[in-house]
Amino acid sequence: CALATVHLVCRTEAGRCTTAAMAQLCRVFCSDAGDVSKVEALRAASQAHVDMVRVCSKGHWFDRHLMMLKHTAVDNGQDIPEIFGDKGWSAVHHDSLSTSNCGNPALRLFGFGPVVGDGFGLGYIIKDEGLQVSASTFHRQTSRYLKMLAATLLDFRALLERQNSAISWTTAVPTRASAPGTGMASSGSSAGTPV
Repeated sequence: CALATVHLVCRTEAGRCTTAAMAQLCRVFCSDAGDVSKVEALRAASQAHVDMVRVCSKGHWFDRHLMMLKHTAVDNGQDIPEIFGDKGWSAVHHDSLSTSNCGNPALRLFGFGPVVGDGFGLGYIIKDEGLQVSASTFHRQTSRYLKMLAATLLDFRALLERQNSAISWTTAVPTRASAPGTGMASSGSSAGTPV
């Protein structure tokens, strides 16, 4: 959920990570595509998520507005609009993976429960030295999920390190102590700066 702090009474909005860019990232990452394509897909998915959070933090998404319309109808004894019985509405609101970030790095752990019976809740804290993750579920394989999540994050890190290394060596910045025509310091240490 994104915190919609622009409102007088603060509220949250569901920032969904299931975007077309995220689906494309999954397809590309699980394919034989090269590192450049994978990094591009990762960056596109990350940007799509950042954009979604920005929209949600301004209260410009639809979830909470529609939820309040439903509650208003119930509170006033009115019929619930048909959209809330639609299969599409049910599918969008069956959150198999619900995540929440706690922005306080002083905490050691942060838990977040699943919001549906067959789902996962994932609480995480981003720290300078890494990422602390806590997962919970009622009936699923939490340990297996965490192992796959860790493997995926390590794969992302290795991908980005390979890409960063490739960029550093191919776009080295010449310095005053460079060997002629190489862009590399003559002492043997890299003078290249990652882009």
